[in-house]
Amino acid sequence: MMKNILETYEAASGQAISLPKSEVYYSACVDAPLKDSITNTLVVRAVMGTRNYLGLHFMVGRSKEATFGFIKDQILHKINTWSIKCLSKAGREVMIKSVLQSISSYIMSIYFLPNKLIDGIEKMINAF
Repeated sequence: MMKNILETYEAASGQAISLPKSEVYYSACVDAPLKDSITNTLVVRAVMGTRNYLGLHFMVGRSKEATFGFIKDQILHKINTWSIKCLSKAGREVMIKSVLQSISSYIMSIYFLPNKLIDGIEKMINAF
């Protein structure tokens, strides 16, 4: 059934799915024989779900703040490297808009970030 769904998607979209390059993640509720059957039928690899793709985690746990805490770390690192340099107010504004906001906007286009995390990022940017 899953193979038929993927073939229908390929026909409708015109995009080919490379199954040997694809991976599948199973929840703990799926029985081992069913996992093996799906993996062998689709000819894909079963993974644990701990990998990254384009710099983002596949799996987001219960604590989104812990999962996306690296955003604050990246922004803080950028701010600390710029603070050493003497930047005018206009220079700081350009750096904020071109670099700092692009770090979070890419991730925010895919995931909803918690308000507490967004507030923390805004405080760091305002302090800069």
